[in-house]
Amino acid sequence: MAQCEWIALLDSDDLWEPDKLALQAEVIRHNPEAVVIYTDVQYLQEDGAIGILKAPDPSRLPKILRRLSPFSPSSTVLRRDVVLAEGGFSEDRGMCEDWDLWLRLIGRHQFVHIPKPLAIYRKSPIQVTQQAEKFLRIHMMCVDQTVLKNVRGPVRWLRRARLYGCFLADGAIMLREQGKDGALRWMVRSLAWWPVPTAWYDRRYKVFAHMLWKRAAGLLTGG
Repeated sequence: MAQCEWIALLDSDDLWEPDKLALQAEVIRHNPEAVVIYTDVQYLQEDGAIGILKAPDPSRLPKILRRLSPFSPSSTVLRRDVVLAEGGFSEDRGMCEDWDLWLRLIGRHQFVHIPKPLAIYRKSPIQVTQQAEKFLRIHMMCVDQTVLKNVRGPVRWLRRARLYGCFLADGAIMLREQGKDGALRWMVRSLAWWPVPTAWYDRRYKVFAHMLWKRAAGLLTGG
């Protein structure tokens, strides 16, 4: 791992805005207790437009990190000594190593969000929907290796079923918004895995009803 006081991460497919590190350095000067400083991310959509992925406020991270990693590693800078003291990146976590690290740091160290898209993701999230099943498998592997790694018995099964249902709902909504096939099938799977309304996804039944209505209307009109 790098020998400097702070570490900046950058995936091979990603880019930074020219002023990213300067703005993060300014935040470091005003937040001496900060350990992770992250930003929003911009990405190129299919039509050539620039989309923005907004990262959540640090106050929401403890809850959100229980089900996903909500910001790009390429948007972050990390305090090296604290990361090493917490065990660094776990190589056996594979694609989930950043999520695993955030879970170990949150609640014990300060995260700071810069609400500007200073990292650039060169692969649109739309591409993920084209490999939705693969994405879902990877996401559940990350859940098993991070959020549920110390959970056993019936509690593990119930939490896994709920998360699986929520991820399927995410996939259904993404597929629907992008006009991809399979949105209704994914929502049916979501409700089958976890039929109980949740605080995160209490709109699933409303979305499901709308999908059914559109499917029925299409059949009646021959569309």
